[in-house]
Order: sequence, then C-alpha cells, then structure tokens
Amino acid sequence: MARGVEQNRHPAVLIIDEINRGNLPKLLGELLYALEYREAKVRLPFEWQERSDLMVPRDLFIIGTMNSSDRSIGHIDVAVRRRFGLIHIEPDPDTIRTFWRDIDSVLGDQLAHLMNRINSELGQYDRRGELRVGHAYFLADISLPDPRKQVERKWFHQVQQLLEEYGHILNLDDGFFTRFPKRLDDALADVD
Repeated sequence: MARGVEQNRHPAVLIIDEINRGNLPKLLGELLYALEYREAKVRLPFEWQERSDLMVPRDLFIIGTMNSSDRSIGHIDVAVRRRFGLIHIEPDPDTIRTFWRDIDSVLGDQLAHLMNRINSELGQYDRRGELRVGHAYFLADISLPDPRKQVERKWFHQVQQLLEEYGHILNLDDGFFTRFPKRLDDALADVD
C-alpha cells in the first residue's frame, strides 16, 4: 500500500464531466498508463514529492460523461477508450413519466411523447442517431418552485437552440422547425 493510505478505506469516485472536451493523454498523463496496472507501482518520468512512482488503487473508479453529438470536439483517443467501458444512454421517455408521476402525470406523458416525436423526426435525417434530444430537458429541480415553468424555460432557451443547431448540421428547411413551436404549450398541443 502507498505511504499514508489506510487499508480499510471506502471506494473513491472521480467524475469527469464532458471527458471528451480535453486532451486526456495530456491532462491525465501517466495516470492513463497506471490505470492498466492497478495496485502496482508505475515508474514516472519525473519526481514529485520525492517519489517517482504512481499506484492506482482498485477502489478508485473514474466516470467520464460525454455527449456523442458534440461535433465541435474530437473523438476519444484509442488509448483512452480502451481503458474505459462505454455505456450509451438513450433518451428515455419512462424517466420523464416517472419523474412527473406524482407532480403532473398528464404533463409527464405529454413531455415523453414530445421528446419521442422530436427524436423520431430527427432520426429521419440523422441515420447514426447522434442528434437527439435527451430526457434531462424535460425534468425539473424539485427543490425549486414551479417545475413546469422550469421545463418551459428549458424548452425555450435550450431545446429550441439545440434544434436550430441540429437543423444547421442536417441542412433542414424551415418546415422542420414549425413542427416544434417556440412555446412549450403550443408544442404540447401538437402531441397526439
């Protein structure tokens, strides 16, 4: 065990949001190499605090999130990718329904249908399925007042801009955007 580390410690989790935004080999350096040899000392090309080795414990978990539709950044380097398991999370209408069940189940159903409709229409133009709208846009922070108003703001200030960006990427005509009005109430009125 490394100096000063207890034998019976709790697992540690390092969460790196939007992991693909940085040059990970450069940012994480020798940690990437050491991840392959957990519990074994890896020799560093430099000395730090009078040590020239690094040991990554088995109970350190690294979770990195990324958005595969973000085309302004590069894809994950192969050396980095092989050190992480990838889990693709699809937009989930049941997450929306479950969230809204005790608040306003009718609204939850409408929002789930709206998300499905948007993604179905986007899917007609984006065969790879990378450009979709996720369920987080249709959820709210229940510690804040008026959950519906929160989603209305997300719809206007985030989803509309996202759809506009996707429209530019996919070269969609204005007819696409008229199917998803600026006001959430208007968009929900079109939900079957």
